[in-house]
Amino acid sequence: MKPRFRIFAGPNGSGKSTLFEYLRNKKNIHTEIYVSADRIEAELRQKNAFVFNAYRVSTSEVDFFNYIKSHGMWRTVSGNDPGEWFSLKSGVVKVKKTAVNSYSASFIAGYLVNKLMKSGQSFCFETVMSHESKLDLFVKAKACGYKTYLYFIFTRSIELNIERIKLRVKAGGHDVSSDKVRERFSRSIGLVLSSIENSDISYIIDNTFNEFTIVGEKKENKVFWIDKSFPDFFKKFKNN
Repeated sequence: MKPRFRIFAGPNGSGKSTLFEYLRNKKNIHTEIYVSADRIEAELRQKNAFVFNAYRVSTSEVDFFNYIKSHGMWRTVSGNDPGEWFSLKSGVVKVKKTAVNSYSASFIAGYLVNKLMKSGQSFCFETVMSHESKLDLFVKAKACGYKTYLYFIFTRSIELNIERIKLRVKAGGHDVSSDKVRERFSRSIGLVLSSIENSDISYIIDNTFNEFTIVGEKKENKVFWIDKSFPDFFKKFKNN
């Protein structure tokens, strides 16, 4: 049986982590490995460290630093020696307090995804999917022998996502600025149809009313829309 690579994608505040927990509790998903930059950042803020060993992957500081330096985002946020932010020894990466942010968490999450794919373990990855580069993950996973799944969750209103994030913050969860939510929303929704094309199996889930309503599916290379209005809804955002 092929290992499973599942992407939980959608705009900030749509309910990606909640959907994963819901499916795992229902035994629809059996892996507990859920790679989320938001969760990693929360862990870094508590411990200034992240344990790769917990995921049964092999790491080295040289390999990790090479990954960071090859990442286009590194040249934007720093471009200097990654040792100014990180150190990695015996499978534990330590992050300097001044370098704990969404960027350092994203580098760790991306590196972990690469290592998990090489290990052949089934796992899930959370992403806003606001950049076309994320589509490459489906291609890479298939090349590594994975069966790929897309769970794209969204709401029909940017303002609803923003209000849900505010409620999440009040409950102790992580914040995302309203400007960033608005900036990413159209790009994320606009990549739905391309994401479906690149995945083996897809579930498109409307969470506007907190009900995880499936409005579209892809199985055996056929796409079925339960609600026929949604392909046009997604196309409106495709070139924004």
